[in-house]
Amino acid sequence: MPSAQDLLNLARGEIGTTSGRKYWEAYWGGSWAYVDGGSTPWCACFTSWLLSESGVTCEGFPRAVAIDRRDGFSRQVEPSDLQPGDMVGYDWDGDRGGDHIGVFEEWVDGGWSFHAIEGNTSGGVVARKLRYVSQVTIGVRPDYDGSKGGTIAVDGAVGPATIREWQRQMGMAVVDGIISGQLESEDSYRRNVWSVEHGGEGSSLVLAVQRRMRDAGLYDGIIDGCWGRATTNALQRQLRAWGYYKGSIDGDFGHHSAECLQRSLNDGRWAE
Repeated sequence: MPSAQDLLNLARGEIGTTSGRKYWEAYWGGSWAYVDGGSTPWCACFTSWLLSESGVTCEGFPRAVAIDRRDGFSRQVEPSDLQPGDMVGYDWDGDRGGDHIGVFEEWVDGGWSFHAIEGNTSGGVVARKLRYVSQVTIGVRPDYDGSKGGTIAVDGAVGPATIREWQRQMGMAVVDGIISGQLESEDSYRRNVWSVEHGGEGSSLVLAVQRRMRDAGLYDGIIDGCWGRATTNALQRQLRAWGYYKGSIDGDFGHHSAECLQRSLNDGRWAE
């Protein structure tokens, strides 16, 4: 299965290319509209060519225009959650529209800026550019692993990217990367989950997870959408049943539990 590294290696080999002809022709099936000595936009054709040549599929591609939030991607990535190999769209004028597109390469300067490889930039060439999070409108994560899930980082910290992927796999109507309506008194039972809003009315995601685990005979607590000790115990049982979790059933959603959840999401287990 092609990887993000495969695509990035291909992109790096294109740095310095001064014509978009082959990328444009690949998109348009051989036709070429070379306007004003090369001013025809081809940044999106370049990213489409990279995906095609490396054998990677990506929602919304091939395309000849930049990406933005209006496209409604199901595998969209917030600027702060970008990973190597993600397609990244820029908004230069602050109107939330897509003005340019490239491929995210790596974070620099503590996560405020990053390197990206882009076509039709720096006067119409393929180049590595230093960009800033504030310039990004949205990212899209290609299907590098061929699974039903995404390619979230296995870092033991359940933040917005992990929760969004969980929401997608559980078929939630709202995919916002937040577990809402949680009881502050139960924070200790999900200590490695940090994208949480308090309130006590419960979360639709947690409610769906509780019902699923109850139906599997793993959860015997209250079906209330509030993640407490009983929910953590059931999650640990579920992750153990799938072969990920190796610890004790102790009601402590620590680093190991969080990593196991992320691995199960990358394998698409919650979409089954």
